[in-house]
Amino acid sequence: MTKGLGIIISSALLLLAGCSGEDALEPPVAGTPLQVEAAMGNLTRTALTTNDNFSAFSLWGFDGSGAVFADGTAFTKEMTTGTWGSSASLVWPLSGNCDFYGAAPSGVSLDTSTRSFAYTCPAADNATQQDVLVASKLAASKTDNNGKVELSFNHALSFVRFKSSNTLDGFNIEISEVRLCNLVADGTFTFSETSESTGSWTLGNTTDNYTVAPAEPVSLTSADAYIDDADGVLMVMPQTPTAWDPTTDGRATASTKCYLEVACKVSTSASTPYYYVGSASVYGKLYFPFSRELKQNTRHTFRLTFGGYDENGQEVLSAVQVLPGIAARVAAWITEDEEELVM
Repeated sequence: MTKGLGIIISSALLLLAGCSGEDALEPPVAGTPLQVEAAMGNLTRTALTTNDNFSAFSLWGFDGSGAVFADGTAFTKEMTTGTWGSSASLVWPLSGNCDFYGAAPSGVSLDTSTRSFAYTCPAADNATQQDVLVASKLAASKTDNNGKVELSFNHALSFVRFKSSNTLDGFNIEISEVRLCNLVADGTFTFSETSESTGSWTLGNTTDNYTVAPAEPVSLTSADAYIDDADGVLMVMPQTPTAWDPTTDGRATASTKCYLEVACKVSTSASTPYYYVGSASVYGKLYFPFSRELKQNTRHTFRLTFGGYDENGQEVLSAVQVLPGIAARVAAWITEDEEELVM
């Protein structure tokens, strides 16, 4: 009797549920066939991963000599039954341990010579951003774990969200947009040779601006409010950008260094308000230098504190004795990592 190779796709996320199905595949040649059990969530950027909408990933397998026997085999889930099927039947090599690599979304393409893939985080249309997931199982044997291989996926990107509150007595603040400017957008992810389901990014040379634009402007109160895009939050390349320096780097919008651009209105709450930023009909801009470590597999929430500079690096709200800055809190996405940052 042949013994099936099962791949269990799992995640460290809290919303992970149990296995969703099993599908035995007929081997094309004599050997031990591959079966799939998968549990993972959606890959869109609008929400954290759940177990309901995970629908596709790609699998690569290398035998003990480094030869490829599974080259980007596509696995897709039949959403009604929850069972997985693959684009090709796969079997264990006859001898030796194997390395397995999984990646999603399904468009990711692994360079089998370096066990790496290139990726660019889209900025023009936030709705196209996806949660890139990676997993690996090293030195797997078909005699271990009843022939099943467990792949535990981690997030390869950094999750960014903004929030703010009104700390200015006698003032009204309304935010229509937050733009994170001059982040590196592309990179190459290389799987670790010694640690499973992890790896490192080598950044590319392309920079872009990532915009969060709520469906309706956010009027701030004393309670924290999230500044979320209609399509959700941002997935960006892990990195530590170099901040724009308002005292030495000239205009923010002419700089290649990193900054936040916040479209907002800041006015007194009098019956005839005075506008420090913007006007009754037009949103003005505040600029914040930005240099924070955006960690892989981590959810970052940055709290905007007003504040800020104009495009030319002049303090905007110094007249009301508000120190320019950003307070940033990093909450754990999967790993626990929290810090308080002030700029």
